[in-house]
Amino acid sequence: MMREGQHNPAFQASDPLQSAWVAANAGSGKTFVLVTRLVRLMLSGVAPEKLLCLTYTRNAAAEMQDRLFTLLAEWALLDDAALHEAIGERLGTPDEEHDLPLARMLFARALETPGGLRVQTIHSFCESLLKRFPLEAGLSPQFDLLDEQDAHELQAKIIRHLLGRDDAALRSALDALTRALGEADLDQLARKILTQRDQFSQESQATKMQNLAIHTGLDGLEEAERAPERIAERFCRQFLPQAGALANWLATSKQSTNQKRAENLGKFIAAMADDKSARAWEAVSRVFLTTAGTPVKSLITKAHAENNPELAIKLIDWGQLFYQALALYRAGHAYQMSQALYVFAESLIKEYAAIKEQRGVLDYDDLISCTNQMLTQKRAAAWVLFKIDNGLEHILVDEAQDTSAAQWRVIRALADEFFAGETANPKQRTIFAVGDEKQSIFSFQGADPTGFNQQYEHFNAQVSNLGGAVNYVELLNSWRSAPQVLSLVDQLFATKETAQGLSAAGEPTHHIAQRDTATGYVALWEAETAQKISGDGEADDETAQSMPSLDLPETSRQK
Repeated sequence: MMREGQHNPAFQASDPLQSAWVAANAGSGKTFVLVTRLVRLMLSGVAPEKLLCLTYTRNAAAEMQDRLFTLLAEWALLDDAALHEAIGERLGTPDEEHDLPLARMLFARALETPGGLRVQTIHSFCESLLKRFPLEAGLSPQFDLLDEQDAHELQAKIIRHLLGRDDAALRSALDALTRALGEADLDQLARKILTQRDQFSQESQATKMQNLAIHTGLDGLEEAERAPERIAERFCRQFLPQAGALANWLATSKQSTNQKRAENLGKFIAAMADDKSARAWEAVSRVFLTTAGTPVKSLITKAHAENNPELAIKLIDWGQLFYQALALYRAGHAYQMSQALYVFAESLIKEYAAIKEQRGVLDYDDLISCTNQMLTQKRAAAWVLFKIDNGLEHILVDEAQDTSAAQWRVIRALADEFFAGETANPKQRTIFAVGDEKQSIFSFQGADPTGFNQQYEHFNAQVSNLGGAVNYVELLNSWRSAPQVLSLVDQLFATKETAQGLSAAGEPTHHIAQRDTATGYVALWEAETAQKISGDGEADDETAQSMPSLDLPETSRQK
């Protein structure tokens, strides 16, 4: 009997004879597909120890193992008729293809797999690999793993030490950073630096600082002149000769806005007389900017401009020069903060590495970097890959959209061996990945959602060279919501402009409601405007009148 599920994309994705790349919507059953593929591989005769399933978290790995063992345990106890039915429903295959004795044995085989069935996180896999080949990785065979809590405590201790170090450049950098960041923010910055330490090499720093200078227009200035205070001081000295005449003229106006600008120009002149350029920049900023820091719409009232058109034009022209100086000032601030970041990062990374080496420990990011280094070193890589290659035939990657570039390098070092040499066979050795760009935790642990399709192109090219292809499968069904809600989502992201933030290609979304008989309800609310609160705590009449009135059914008023 042929099952209807045979033509379902989920069953195509689980085909054990073909590599597959699965783009899945939320709630489309990714774990179901992964477990199904593992089962089909074992039913096709693949030994459990030849499988490697990499997932994102320990909880996800535990859930996947639990689902797999629960399924195989149930199969082990079913009679022939019930087992035929269960396998057919799960795999969408005809009854005559079912090997019932083998299906009943899978539970025992999975339990008895040497070293256990390898359903684990990428970090756990790398740790086991480094424990197996410590000398090839240049590590002590007795290295320990620094857990996250210990790592955070160590990072906090290093920051305290750096804050007290007698180093002029470091102290200047930390002064700049601590003026902008609180203690918790500085701790968070340190963690991000250490998880992305490969981006803070001296070569990377030089390139990024040069690019920043070019894109912000600072490249035309000498290094010392790029400091924001120097940019501010230069403008203030150029503007000073004009400020007195403009202040006197504005002071004669009856309009309060003109008088306020005259007052701030007076403060600017006084600050410059006291050689307080920072205070002068603050005063002149009040002349040309709103309290929100944006350019004022009109620098002078029409009536007063007509009294002296020449000074009015001069004020407007100096306003334009100020806005140009302001752009450079902000760029200089970004440049200065970037320099401070790199100085801080260099000291932090060096001290962190020295302490870890002294203690003989690695952190989670070291597991990835050390594995990559081991697999790319010419002397050790060939031997290590040979040993791994003999014990690995299929790699499955879960939550592939959150796999970082460094983690993909580990996977590629392993999987590339599948499709190289005389023994390469795309039907006997496969790569499988499932993910959803829309669900990427962007930048977390170095995650880059664009890598999902980039890695597909890489592996598809390799398999194509052998006469095959990596099957690209879309799982559009969703079990999580009703048709009305999913339809609204698709309508919102139906254009290239709105879909651009969801995927690298900017393709519109498409969902198929698996619960097609479910009833959903969507309420569209008007955006509320900000309320200006007066001294008595009530909203101003003008603001209150501008608030939208909503006439919605009671059912939509729930929080």
